[in-house]
Amino acid sequence: MEELSAIPVWLCIPFAGLLLSIAVMPLIKPDWWEKHQPLAVAFWSVLFIVPFAAKYGMFTMGETVLECVVNDYLTFIILLFGLFCVAGNITIDGEFAGSPRINTALFVLGTLLSSVIGTTGSSMLLVRPFIKMNSWRKRKSHIMIFFIFLISNMGGCLTPIGDPPLLMGFMRGVPFFWSLKLFHILIFNMIILLTLFYFLDRRAYRKDIAEGRKPDIREPGTHVRIVGLHNLIYVAMIVGAVILSGMLSLLITVGGPMAWMRLSLIGSVMFESIAAGFGTASVGVQLGADTLTPLALDMAVWTMILGSIGWIIFATISASRMDKVQHKISGGDPAKLMAISSAAIIGAFSSMSSSHLIKLNKNSVACVLGAVFMAILLTISEKKNIKWLKEWNLTISILAAMIITAVI
Repeated sequence: MEELSAIPVWLCIPFAGLLLSIAVMPLIKPDWWEKHQPLAVAFWSVLFIVPFAAKYGMFTMGETVLECVVNDYLTFIILLFGLFCVAGNITIDGEFAGSPRINTALFVLGTLLSSVIGTTGSSMLLVRPFIKMNSWRKRKSHIMIFFIFLISNMGGCLTPIGDPPLLMGFMRGVPFFWSLKLFHILIFNMIILLTLFYFLDRRAYRKDIAEGRKPDIREPGTHVRIVGLHNLIYVAMIVGAVILSGMLSLLITVGGPMAWMRLSLIGSVMFESIAAGFGTASVGVQLGADTLTPLALDMAVWTMILGSIGWIIFATISASRMDKVQHKISGGDPAKLMAISSAAIIGAFSSMSSSHLIKLNKNSVACVLGAVFMAILLTISEKKNIKWLKEWNLTISILAAMIITAVI
């Protein structure tokens, strides 16, 4: 089977033809393109697949197509769908007056935001405010053109979240923050485009004002409201999931089948990791650092199994009696029961984290970050009375601390 490292240039012609069709056909044959888009895509796809199969063989062609569909297309669509749903629930509302300064300022915000919530998410978030605050203007077609340039395209160049090609590169081993090297290039292009936009928009704005057009608002720019800010937590979870998806091979220390069985059917990440670490340490192997020998793997598996059997049996026998036990311990006082439970959890976490804190290494960073995130999320959930955040703040804090520590 011939290697794919040197694909001839002529095999790129169908891709170039597809891009030209997408760019040109809506302009010259809009009605035909609207009805026959699938046929055009199928035509250029077949024009690539047939010569590719002839040169490299049917097996390689099928493997390559399957890899592109599953690893590239579906991955991107899932990410896009997640950002679409989350960003679509964040709304900026208020009485805006579309002026050159406000438009330019929002362009700066939206362009930088595209690398955080994706070009689709940023576009969905800001397209409605742009349309609303410039609805009173006659000369405004240039605004959407620059919107597409800045927010919907070049703004996503800093992270794999923002741009599909960067996501594909990340899934193939390119570091997540590698594209931050493009930051100075992005700023340079932003200065050029925003300067051009500002002067074009100022000229159009002055003509609209000269014709007597005025925004229909009472207090321009004073009432601004952002609805759905809690969705930013979901954005952070999506970003974290993308980062972790590229690090799974580093995180799996006891093998895929055992990890999936334990985490999908029985245990939790925290318990299984601690139990596996205890098991390997008993035979002198440090989990995640030393080579995992067959004996160490056996000890890790048996420690996880035996460690979970106890509470399974205990819960089966005593579940119906736990209400009575809780009542005796707390004396019927819910506040006292809460204090006892909190003290037990704090004691357990302190016991597990104290040895890491004194070493002043990456584990220390994870402990501190987890505590900070926990405090912040608890404060937010209490002030805003967000019930689901109270339930999930521990999970979110642990994941956030793990992600940041892993990246560092």
